[in-house]
Amino acid sequence: MRKLSRRRFVQTSGIVATAASRGACGGGTGAPATSRTSLTWWDPEKSLEQAKEKHFARFAKSSGGLPVEYTNVSAAKFPQVMQLAKQSDQLPDIHANVGLEAPVRQLIKDGWVAPLELSDATMARLKDSLYEGIHMVDGKVYSWPIYDYHQYMTANWFNTEMVAKAGLDPDAPPATYDAFRAAASAVQKSSGGEAHGFVWCIGMPLRLGFEVDKLAQAGGFEGGAGLLYRTGEYAYHAAPYVNAIEFLVSLRRDGLIAPGSNSWADDVARARWAVGAAGYYFSGPWTAGETLLLMPRWSRLLGVGSDRSEAERDRAIAAARNKGAEVDHDDWAFPNWKPHADYTRAMYG
Repeated sequence: MRKLSRRRFVQTSGIVATAASRGACGGGTGAPATSRTSLTWWDPEKSLEQAKEKHFARFAKSSGGLPVEYTNVSAAKFPQVMQLAKQSDQLPDIHANVGLEAPVRQLIKDGWVAPLELSDATMARLKDSLYEGIHMVDGKVYSWPIYDYHQYMTANWFNTEMVAKAGLDPDAPPATYDAFRAAASAVQKSSGGEAHGFVWCIGMPLRLGFEVDKLAQAGGFEGGAGLLYRTGEYAYHAAPYVNAIEFLVSLRRDGLIAPGSNSWADDVARARWAVGAAGYYFSGPWTAGETLLLMPRWSRLLGVGSDRSEAERDRAIAAARNKGAEVDHDDWAFPNWKPHADYTRAMYG
């Protein structure tokens, strides 16, 4: 029997998720292999909670599996929760990489993560999805992607009913900054003062910076987090960043952003959008599942613009093991477990 340390998520870079939390705490110091009876997993994806628990139940019944204690934590609070858990030596075994933006090598140096030991079959399946410097460091695997990296995190979601009322075509959403500004203005005017054109989570700096980064990538910036991949230089002054920021400032200047956006985190902004406070909302592919979880009637109102970019190459939600306790079994199955259809439906609605 091979001994495998507990897995948990490595921080590669930000991913945005949902809100609402429940209390639980995983032991970070570890325990002897013979005393390990469960694993702990924290993430901020509320819409996937039931699907994950079904997935974990199947894993627990599998050969060498263990029960998984799952905890949902607000995306806005996730970085602070993780820092406090680290300070008190109570990190979960597995966690999402929300807002913990230290370089992977620094996380390794500080003892946050350790290499994964994966079976040959798992490595064969993941070989086209693992990237050096993101999931791997010096050839050692520290994480694996759960989602396909071909996804865009700042898609243009909209209320099709409000868009149609404004005389716009829901099947032809705006694809440029100018077209979006005009569409948001039309939606706001057609509401008769009952709604704004756009709602956003300005009160959540993590998301604010993250989505500006994504808008810049969609606008032609060949890199991420201000870093030009081609040269290794930081270039926040580049035209795609300037254009994205000027676009967002113009929405505020024109009075098109719902006033509460200044203090709202993503869960509140999404909920306000779902009840008709605004016509448009920028967010990622999880928005459908999160919205329909709150308001099932939205299945007939939900619209989304086409992805502007496939530049999201370095934003994988990932998992890695924590230095600490060891678990005895032939192979740790999570990387081998593919989500069932209910998992996909929960996320994408």
